[in-house]
Amino acid sequence: MGELKDSMEAIFEFQRAFDAKRGWDWSHPKDKKEQMQFLQHGTIALAGEVGEFANTLKKAMRHYESTGELPSKEVYENLNEEIVDVFIYVVKLSIALGLNLSDGYHNKMRVNDKKFAKYVKK
Repeated sequence: MGELKDSMEAIFEFQRAFDAKRGWDWSHPKDKKEQMQFLQHGTIALAGEVGEFANTLKKAMRHYESTGELPSKEVYENLNEEIVDVFIYVVKLSIALGLNLSDGYHNKMRVNDKKFAKYVKK
C-alpha cells in the first residue's frame, strides 16, 4: 500500500500547487469561518459533479432501456471525466479538512471490514 500512499501524496501535492497558482488555497484557512466557507463551496461543487455523473448515467440508461443499445465510447468517456471531477472535489475537501485521505481510507476500511464481516462470501 506504500505505492498507493505515495501516489495519493503526489495527487494532493499537485492539487495544492494547482490551486495555489490560482489563489484557491484551501489548506491554510485564516480561521474556522473561512474553513467552513471552503467546505461549503466544496460540498456544493461536489454535489454538482455527482449530479453531472448521475445525469449522464440516467440518460445512458434511458437510451439503453428504450433501444437496447449499450452506451457509446463517448458516454463512458464522459462518465470517466465526471467521476474524476468528483475525485478532485473529494481531494479539495480533504485538503480543507486537513485530512490525510489515504490514512482515513485505510482506517475506515478496517472499520468496514468488521462492520460487514457477516457478508463475506465463504
